[in-house]
Amino acid sequence: MTVDAAVLRALDIGPDSAAAERTIDITTVGARSGVPRRIEVWFHQVHGRWYLTGLPGPRNWYANLRAQPRFVVHLKHGVTADLPATAAPVDDATRRQVITAVLDLQNRPEIAARVSTRQDFDDWYAHSPLVEIVFDDEQLRAASRGRAPDTVKGRSMKYRTLGRTGIKVSPYCLGAMMFGAMGNPDHDESIRIVHKALDAGINFVDTADVYSGGESEEIVGKALKGRRDDVVLASKVHYPMGDDPNHQGNSRRWITTAVENSLRRLQTDHLDLYQVHRPDPAVDVEETLSALSGLIRSGKVRAIGASSFPASEIVEAQWVAERRGLERFRTEQPPYSIINRGIEREVLPVCRRYGMGTLVWSPLGQGLLTGRFRKGQPLDTHRSGGMPQHFGDERKLDVVEQLIPLAEKAGLPMTHLAMAFAIAHPGVTSAIIGPRTMAQLDDLLAGAMVTLEDEVLDRIDEIAPPGTDAGPNDVAYTPAAVSDVNLRRRDAADRSAA
Repeated sequence: MTVDAAVLRALDIGPDSAAAERTIDITTVGARSGVPRRIEVWFHQVHGRWYLTGLPGPRNWYANLRAQPRFVVHLKHGVTADLPATAAPVDDATRRQVITAVLDLQNRPEIAARVSTRQDFDDWYAHSPLVEIVFDDEQLRAASRGRAPDTVKGRSMKYRTLGRTGIKVSPYCLGAMMFGAMGNPDHDESIRIVHKALDAGINFVDTADVYSGGESEEIVGKALKGRRDDVVLASKVHYPMGDDPNHQGNSRRWITTAVENSLRRLQTDHLDLYQVHRPDPAVDVEETLSALSGLIRSGKVRAIGASSFPASEIVEAQWVAERRGLERFRTEQPPYSIINRGIEREVLPVCRRYGMGTLVWSPLGQGLLTGRFRKGQPLDTHRSGGMPQHFGDERKLDVVEQLIPLAEKAGLPMTHLAMAFAIAHPGVTSAIIGPRTMAQLDDLLAGAMVTLEDEVLDRIDEIAPPGTDAGPNDVAYTPAAVSDVNLRRRDAADRSAA
């Protein structure tokens, strides 16, 4: 397929409609705000070249295109790539020729039916951005094969170093918790979600043995066939995997068994990151680190990390590793969102102190920050039934109600605001997204270019003060010193002062 044919296929323009009018979506960036916006545009093919001729939306975007000629064209009709393009200026003679051709189209019945009033030459000449759309040949050839080219990945996703491991990861990490029975039981759709995330430039995938009883790992393993070497793959161990009391926890016995099970399900011979899902008060951290160090020496694991560890236990683990000559935790996976900012006080500073990367989970606040949950409205979604105390928490909902107008003022969906906030903290390496459906992934990917201005972040700080939680995180780790009443109360005979 030639480049021209790839364009024809991608834009759904056949050889019999050489000068037909079409609309297509593009993402451009506000010249002043720096905020990406997806808009619909008119375009035409004239004498074999493509021209962006008009925007049905507000005309202030004309100036944006002239000021920032780079934009992304969202191709469809069999070509799913999003391709960067350049708005190349045209000379005056070409400009007049194209506008004349476009105006002639309005005499065609199928075009006239979509045009409310006929525009004259002077009006279109004055207001149309009229730029030539220039694609890169390699990108179009890749699109013609039905995949996103590498150049798109490089431009659509930045990469950060995971602590001091030297491993480069995307700011978005694809979480696989919703793949399988506990989320999306359709393996084929889940695999398509993984592939689309990878095509968008995400190179970091996080799962766990406990997700859907191992089914999530199986799905990820199938999805990564032929692409494993391009992915930083992480999994976790700790939670029960059956009724046997020894098939859980952070003991050497279980870790050495669990990793083999995970490798088998993931169809790989190594994990780039193996994490302890939660602390285990019944196991000495030296025992855990010793077992994990053995996995690194055997080549089955490249780096080790922790998840939801309190700052004090992170520090203890670092000290034990240094004193005993063991491998140390290189990452931490804590909860973090606008409504749960508690880790800003100690966990994130401690991680930075020890050079640990952080992949934060639940940046959308377990779904509260999607904007779908409002005060006074009944709960009725896939997840709310199991967490009514979370979705009905008045303190959290108060924050959400203040964030919604802020997002609207910034011209952003709530999901984009929440994700951009999470990855804006210098202590955060990646934020985990956990889409259950392709639509959810599409929404999150559309916000990858969003940068929050200082005034927006300042307003968020006013609504949800730094280092505070709007309410308890109902699925986060609670230390035994808090959860066990016997550790909070003396025996009755010893409670009095005299």
